[in-house]
Amino acid sequence: QNQLLFSVEKSLNLALVNGIRAIRSHIDSFGENATRDWELLENVRKKWRDKIFLQFVALVPLEFWQTYEGELLAQRVASNGDLLGGVIAPPFNKSKTYKSLLHLVQLANRLNCDIDLHIDESQSCSAGGLKLLLAVLDQVKNKISITCSHLSSMGLLREREISDLAKKMAKNNLKAVALPLTNSWLLGRKDRSTLIKRPLAPIFQLQKAGVVVSVGGDNVNDAWFPLSNFDP
Repeated sequence: QNQLLFSVEKSLNLALVNGIRAIRSHIDSFGENATRDWELLENVRKKWRDKIFLQFVALVPLEFWQTYEGELLAQRVASNGDLLGGVIAPPFNKSKTYKSLLHLVQLANRLNCDIDLHIDESQSCSAGGLKLLLAVLDQVKNKISITCSHLSSMGLLREREISDLAKKMAKNNLKAVALPLTNSWLLGRKDRSTLIKRPLAPIFQLQKAGVVVSVGGDNVNDAWFPLSNFDP
């Protein structure tokens, strides 16, 4: 717990020095330490509220939201103005993932709580998660905001399919967060070969279709991305 607090406050101090005044962060919220971590982060938010606006996304396996513990966490998250999240990346079972996504969207609408998904951060199954999400939204009346973070594999599709999916995203008021530095580092690697096409969110094509796109950094100076210091 002390290590977590040290890391969080070190990050916030670096962000503050670099002029950042608002942060949304995905929080691993599955496991025995989840409740403890959320309590710590909520206390940090109170301490820092006059300096940096903090918003958290509860990141868990999608099926967790169908459990009793998931319902309790969702109520806590919603009451604090935070967001529900989940991970959709291959390999995944389409039928089970569809069912879990449908439940999450229905739960979020019932609680009036927005969603931010860790989706399609991969170099295979191009936009597979996004396609499932759009299929779910065809079946429900959605009134909350849904953000798609990463969308890396969408950039591997042909231009026509990217355009068609982007238009469907705009129609459903989906937002996107692209993370080009992190995904350039993590994805599309091949020994002794430079790949011509890298899996990155197609920012300009999304914007052209009317999708609101933000650009962020997924990790700072850690095992996933060993660079950066919160300087935008």
